[in-house]
This record gives sequence, structure tokens and C-alpha cells, in this order.
Amino acid sequence: MKDKLWTPDKRLHLPAPVLVGFWLELGVWNSEGKLIHQQRQLSRSPVKQFLQALLSQFNISIGSVVKDTGGTLRSITTSYMQVMSNAGETDWGLVLGTDNTPMDMLDYKLITQILEGAGVGQLLHQACNFDADVTVVDPDCTFDCWRNFNNNSGASITVRETGIYSKIGTFYFCIVRDVPSQIVVPNGGGCYIKYTAKITE
Repeated sequence: MKDKLWTPDKRLHLPAPVLVGFWLELGVWNSEGKLIHQQRQLSRSPVKQFLQALLSQFNISIGSVVKDTGGTLRSITTSYMQVMSNAGETDWGLVLGTDNTPMDMLDYKLITQILEGAGVGQLLHQACNFDADVTVVDPDCTFDCWRNFNNNSGASITVRETGIYSKIGTFYFCIVRDVPSQIVVPNGGGCYIKYTAKITE
């Protein structure tokens, strides 16, 4: 008799995962450049598209079908999941929004994304930045990605949602959406968003 390939039963009890996930940090500065607010929390909000995109990276042959930020189903057949957007780009990278609708794992975009510019309700998006390598400080292994935003809109802007949009091939997908405590970004000032990817032994 040939050996049978064992297939894990998803009903089995699994131990607590080692992967902690993402930490989210937000900060606000005023028109004089002084940091006036900071907050940090565990991001509990990777959405369905994150695991679909990750699956496609692990097994490119299957080509996951994933809903993009426009609500269209796309077949992922490329092995690159990118977040490193340039200044002024809002289709991908770290993004902000103004809606506080509770997060749902089936979210495929921010509810009300803040657009690029200096008009009413807009922010100037700077380039996304990343650590050059992962950092290991026992028992944690981390890397940071962050993005700055400037408010030249003429009025304060209240940020109520944050997220990560990834570019895969020629399409854009929301892989994380969070609804943190709101922050108010004053006119002439700005804010930053930082996500820390972390695993713990």
C-alpha cells in the first residue's frame, strides 16, 4: 500500500500563532513642525485580500482571484506584492481616510479615502519609506514602513481610517484597513502613519 499524503484538518485546535501581525502608529504635527500627538495600537485588521495575495505569492501557479480597490475581481498571476509608492500616489502605499465605519474582513478599500492635493479635504502624500532590513531584538523581529502627509487644504482634516494598498501587477488591492482613534490634522501641519510588521518567538 502506498503512503497516503496527510492533509491537515482545519477543525483541529491550533496553538496561538507566532505571527503577531502589524502595529499601527499615528502622529500629528502643527504648522510650526512640532509633534503634538502620537498614538500606537495593535492592528487587528488585515483583510481577506491580504491572505489571498499572500497565497498567490506562495503558489503562483494557482492565481488567486482578488477584489481590487475598485470592486472588480482580478486574477493575480504575478509574484510581486508592492507597497512602496512615490510622492503624490494614492492608488497604492499607506493611505488615510475619513470614515469610521467598523472594519470588516471583507473590506476591499477605505470607505472614504483622502485624495492627493491641496484642495478641500485633501492631503499631500509623501513617498512611502521602509527600513532597509528587518531588526531582530529577541524575542521580536520587525520592520517598519511609514508615510508622511502635509495639510495645505486651508482647514483641519480629521483622519478616522488607515490602510495599506498593495500593487500586484497592474492592479491595486487593499490588504489592511484599520479604524483607530481619530486624529485631527491642523491646516499647515501634517501627520504620519507607520505600520510595523512583527513576529515574535
